[in-house]
Amino acid sequence: MNKQTTGIIIHTRKLGESSFLVTIFSDELGKIKGMARGSKKNPANLQIGNIVKVDWKRRLSTQLGSFKLEVISIP
Repeated sequence: MNKQTTGIIIHTRKLGESSFLVTIFSDELGKIKGMARGSKKNPANLQIGNIVKVDWKRRLSTQLGSFKLEVISIP
């Protein structure tokens, strides 16, 4: 199941050494959660309020899934 949308980051939480659990609000999908891997290199991209382009991948509708994020604008 792949979804692509744009949204705003509303919450982040560290998950392990280099990953984050990210909550995003988008107009199309509402509030979605996923894991952003390898974000230790540039955690400034995951600041609350950033508008991001989201590529959300998961195998089943009950799984958390993973995000690939691209920052569109920083407030």
